[in-house]
Amino acid sequence: MKIKTDTKADIVLLTGAGASSGIGYPTLDDMSKHSIIVDDDITDLISRISKSISKGKIKTAAFEAVIAQIKEYIDIADSLRTCPVLGKEIRQMPEEIKHGKLEEKLKKALAKCYQILADEYGPKVIMKDSKGFLFLEGLFEELSKKQSELNVFTTNYDCSYQVFSKNSNKLSFLSRIQNDKKYFQSTWCNLRKDLTKSNLPKIYIHRLHGCVAWFNKNNRKGAIENTVEKLNSNRYGKLQISYKESDSMCIKLVASHLSGTNTVFSTAFQDLRNYLAHIKTLLIWGYSFRDFEVTKEINDALASNPFRIYYIDPFLKESDAKENIETTLENNATKKRNKKFSPIRIECGLYDEPKALINKIMNKVK
Repeated sequence: MKIKTDTKADIVLLTGAGASSGIGYPTLDDMSKHSIIVDDDITDLISRISKSISKGKIKTAAFEAVIAQIKEYIDIADSLRTCPVLGKEIRQMPEEIKHGKLEEKLKKALAKCYQILADEYGPKVIMKDSKGFLFLEGLFEELSKKQSELNVFTTNYDCSYQVFSKNSNKLSFLSRIQNDKKYFQSTWCNLRKDLTKSNLPKIYIHRLHGCVAWFNKNNRKGAIENTVEKLNSNRYGKLQISYKESDSMCIKLVASHLSGTNTVFSTAFQDLRNYLAHIKTLLIWGYSFRDFEVTKEINDALASNPFRIYYIDPFLKESDAKENIETTLENNATKKRNKKFSPIRIECGLYDEPKALINKIMNKVK
């Protein structure tokens, strides 16, 4: 079913890791601390790489930095093994490198990291009875009532929105790929076919960083193997990830991928650009302004459309938010923060009741 969205919506919601942490998912900064149980040589290697990064000055999410570092090591090991110039210079090449043992170990470590992502961000992890789940569902409902639909842009690649769509009878969630489809498409479709003709408020999900349940297929541009149902059928998402499959998981790693390298990402970012050109209010939940491309899009859009920006966070002060914006822009492109890029904080507590917090937010955006 083809459904066209209105790019002139007044309010758009942007969600980040903080939005998912309230429903059971770990943040990427916490992944390396809690998910890597050292019980063999491979996890020991991942743990040591993680520790070496945490001692450095890398500002990106720790677990993504681990993956990026392992990929770099694989390239180095491959060059040492196959390059004749290096082979001649290093006359006593270690056996582990010469026979590809180091490269193989690193590939297993990379596959293990992607396995952890599938395990930790699969649909079964989400806590459907949590305050965070009730809050997000209620917020979606109230915001969509205001304009009959809601466009949600997210940097998260967990399976939370598939779970929301399956469990909500009040809202109709739409994506560019159905759970049983194999191709990413420019048109929109309901994640639940039984709600296709309903008059429920529509929630359009724009995945800026893809999803751990999506895997790129090389036989056709934009072809996606959607494994969300396989993940859903296993309590811990035990979809065995091989090295070859790990390299095709359709997620955008902040440390290494640019939005233009994949149709899934570039389409979502173009959508973001289109909406930022017209909106009156950008509401942010759980996003720390550390992703360069998203932060840059907001900064650039404010030059021609000075929309209001509100963010919900129990910890991040307005001064710290501005500092994050400035650091992110300057570190990546020596770009200055637009003075209009001054997010207003909607204060909330860890134990706020969902309904009270939603009322506070709606009073602000009204």
